Amino acid sequence: METKTTLFSQGVLRYIKKDTLTEFYCERCNSVKKSKITVQWENANKQIQLICNSCYGYLLQKK
Repeated sequence: METKTTLFSQGVLRYIKKDTLTEFYCERCNSVKKSKITVQWENANKQIQLICNSCYGYLLQKK
């Protein structure tokens, strides 16, 4: 498993790549996803949310 941490203006993003597919709920686009890549987003309130790779890219683009 590979992990990369990115500092973000509204919190911390942790990009996690796993060897197998994982099903999870993306809390940003409100849909169920299945991917080898997940992102943990620690927001300003110190809550950890899972978001998908697409939402991760969108957040980095707005940075």
